[in-house]
Amino acid sequence: MRLPPFLRTHGFQFVGKIHAGFLGQAFHYLNKGDDFYVEGYLEKAEKFYRMAIEKDPNNPIAHRNLGLVYQGRGLYRKAIKELELAMKEDPELDQVLKALEHCKKAARRKEEPVTEKFKIKWGKRGIQFNEKFTVVGEWNGTTEFTYEKYKSNSSKTALKFLQLQSVPYRFYYIEIDTPDGLVGRDINGIYNE
Repeated sequence: MRLPPFLRTHGFQFVGKIHAGFLGQAFHYLNKGDDFYVEGYLEKAEKFYRMAIEKDPNNPIAHRNLGLVYQGRGLYRKAIKELELAMKEDPELDQVLKALEHCKKAARRKEEPVTEKFKIKWGKRGIQFNEKFTVVGEWNGTTEFTYEKYKSNSSKTALKFLQLQSVPYRFYYIEIDTPDGLVGRDINGIYNE
């Protein structure tokens, strides 16, 4: 999974710190995870952060980074666990407290967009839900971007679907990959990329 073009083009990036406890392979795995995270490949980043934790289980950087990956994928309970482990090891670690607060709020209010009713109504029309995730980053003072990602074989169906959707708040995006490109909806309306 890659981060949506909006985040890639507006300078969202993740900076990992080197921790003295990392040795050899653990350091290598952390760096590989950071590379994948920056590129938006969260599943691959997760794999490498988990490998770093296997080599150095008490490293707060690896736990923080894995927690941020889980947060980006909308796996808030897992993120909370990893971020709490990071805070236990290093209470001064960057981004942990803010991300932990966000995850606790999100875990309480998380709503899945895919229901049986959705699958019956829109699945027959060619709209397929992919994922919902939240990314934490800095852009104009905003720290949270939420995406619902879908696929459709028809741009016409995708536009009809978007017209019927509501966007609950600013920096919430509903995006559909179609054969003609990406179409989406935000608080300002429908857009094409």
